[in-house]
Amino acid sequence: MNTDRSYLTAPLGTFVGHRVFVTRLPFMTNPKDLFAAFCHYGAVRSTKVIMANSGETRGYGFVNYSSENEARQLLYELSRKVIN
Repeated sequence: MNTDRSYLTAPLGTFVGHRVFVTRLPFMTNPKDLFAAFCHYGAVRSTKVIMANSGETRGYGFVNYSSENEARQLLYELSRKVIN
């Protein structure tokens, strides 16, 4: 499992409904890593990391929450974090 959690401080894209677009993922991130990083913000239904043919990520993915409110809460919580 990838222990680098730098994507928690990476800018997030917009969300559509219950789906959140996550950018700047480390190249070794897998769906379990994404789930572990974002399950603290709501009930995650699924995660998807977009992969290149090389087997590394393309640096982005999606987190699907149970509701739009949970997706909004994630963006609200992360927008309040101070990044050193």
